[in-house]
Amino acid sequence: MRKVNQIVIHCTATPIDVDYTFERLIADHKARGFQTCGYHRYIREDGTIYVGRHFDKVGAHAGKGFNANSIGISYEGGIIAGGNPNNPKHAKDTRTEAQKEAILKIIDEILDDYDITSIVGHRDLSPDLDGDGIVEPHEWIKMCPCFDAIPEFKHLLK
Repeated sequence: MRKVNQIVIHCTATPIDVDYTFERLIADHKARGFQTCGYHRYIREDGTIYVGRHFDKVGAHAGKGFNANSIGISYEGGIIAGGNPNNPKHAKDTRTEAQKEAILKIIDEILDDYDITSIVGHRDLSPDLDGDGIVEPHEWIKMCPCFDAIPEFKHLLK
């Protein structure tokens, strides 16, 4: 079993009025040069969970230096209806209750098998440009996952 100590939460940065199927996600990731889906788990709006990569495989989701020791979970959405993923003002926590429940279910599964020390959003892995030890909103490379994952899931850690 590989050493995993972090969970990284993502969104697909797709408008909530776009039907972003698992097959479409895989096709988009392959078009970017990945062998398959870069995430370990993908959650549709209805809460359906898809396996992108098995947890024992390194993902392609968080950028160089973060994939080797992390598991990536992504949910469908993150952008307002009709929105543009490149416009930060269009980013929104679009998670449905079913998606929130699915994320917790996956996290519980991971916590049973791995010694996880942090659960973060993809945006929290942006560089700390001012060197103050905190990745602040003005430093985020992207808005993903469009909510503040660290405080939301901190209580789940040992």
